[in-house]
Amino acid sequence: ALREFSASTSLNTRIYSTVQLKKGWLRGLRHEMTPNVSLSYAPNYHKNPFQYFKSVDTDTTRDPQKKLEYLIFGKSPFGTSNVGTENFIMNFSLNHRIEIKYKNKSDSLTKKFPIIEGFSMNASYNFFKDSMKLSDLTAGGNNRFFKGLTTINYSFNFSPYARRLVNGKEQLINQYAWKKDKKLAYLTNANFQISTGTNIAQIAQLLNKKKDEKETIEPKDNLPSLFNVYSNFNISHQFGFNIQRLQSGKDTARITVNSLSVNGNIPLTSKWKIIINNIAYDFSAPKGNRIVYPSLGIERDLHCWYMKMDWTPSIGAYSFFIGVKPGSFEFLKIPNSKAFTGAQPF
Repeated sequence: ALREFSASTSLNTRIYSTVQLKKGWLRGLRHEMTPNVSLSYAPNYHKNPFQYFKSVDTDTTRDPQKKLEYLIFGKSPFGTSNVGTENFIMNFSLNHRIEIKYKNKSDSLTKKFPIIEGFSMNASYNFFKDSMKLSDLTAGGNNRFFKGLTTINYSFNFSPYARRLVNGKEQLINQYAWKKDKKLAYLTNANFQISTGTNIAQIAQLLNKKKDEKETIEPKDNLPSLFNVYSNFNISHQFGFNIQRLQSGKDTARITVNSLSVNGNIPLTSKWKIIINNIAYDFSAPKGNRIVYPSLGIERDLHCWYMKMDWTPSIGAYSFFIGVKPGSFEFLKIPNSKAFTGAQPF
């Protein structure tokens, strides 16, 4: 019978360190570390007591002989999955969180601000590998600024092994970088992503500007004020940066994305509104191709139903949809939609 065995165990804890300050605007620092170590084991199914594999000679000549290894439970009428490979792996990770406590200038209260959120480092060590048993070290984390409007994500990949140039291309060798090159590791890849999403209301709140009372009064026709119209528009900016080590041993840096997009809606009446979707400008694209996927639409509120028509002029696509509004008669699965592509008349 085909049987598979595996075993694993893990150990983790949490360590806190705190520094308290009595003078200045900085009143404290807190560092939280969560180390984790785990072990996993799987046996070799080629050896006793399993011996799930056999070999057959595929060469008709005496010398050399080409043998093909196969699973004896293969092509079973009941189906057979592949068995795992032999391994004895130790995984280790370390998560960090650092936050500061500071005194607010406007009052005497203290506030907390995380300067590092969820920064983690991960690696593994395979005891049964013939060479290069230590894996690459990966690290990454994220930070939020401006009351959550901006998020920064970053990731790194480090190789612990030394390398040599062969015909102009780097090759890893089974020797640690700190022994041969006096380096802890080589940075092979790094990614940075800055995402900002906001609207007029959030910008005003960030700047602590209060809306005028007249702007908050809704007109008699239930249309929103000019301030609320602007608040319906979301502005997002994406910026990406990448550093990569080439096979030649040189490092290269490039901007992967740098785009600004706007989407929102403009109420015409209490039932009609114009929808502006995904109008973007890509600063990193070649000139002439920087305007990205403009899309326009119009929507009509039909009480428990709604009707919507979208138009994407860049690709000549039209779509029409009529269906039940979310939250009302959702059990009626009777939407009706039509779509046309290629600048065909609607």
